[in-house]
Amino acid sequence: MELRFDIVFDDLLDLQKDFVLRSNLHKKTKWALFSISIILLLLVLLRDFNFISLGITMLWIVFFPIMYSKVTLYSLTRFLKKQNLDLILGHNTMTFDDNGILRKTELTKTFFDWNQFVVIREDTKHYFLYISDTQGVILPKSAIVNKEQEGEFKYYFDKYFMPRMNTR
Repeated sequence: MELRFDIVFDDLLDLQKDFVLRSNLHKKTKWALFSISIILLLLVLLRDFNFISLGITMLWIVFFPIMYSKVTLYSLTRFLKKQNLDLILGHNTMTFDDNGILRKTELTKTFFDWNQFVVIREDTKHYFLYISDTQGVILPKSAIVNKEQEGEFKYYFDKYFMPRMNTR
């Protein structure tokens, strides 16, 4: 089965959003930073107790988990805008068979064995096929344009992806 589609910058941002919100790496990083900052704030509070320190500590406890994701996504967006993304963005072709997936862009050709995929996640517009906790392949759901492709994709999805779906 062959799927043809274009990857645009917003698709890449959706992958980054999924990565930040759901990857083990970012979960661990967020809670490590949160724990260290709480310890530091508590040390300040214990050393020189006042209501301002208490207020700052309480605000930090409430807003840090929310702000972490937003600030991280903002930073990643700024970083990606400065990168040459020609190897990722643009026209893509993915060929599925029982050996794996061949992904071709205008500049690259990469083969992925089914066993390379460690996590498969999806949002409303994409499938994210992760080959590690930090690297993934984007497959827009809109690339499946007819019933025949839908049936073939369901075959590969059920056979190779379902055992790995949302496992991390």
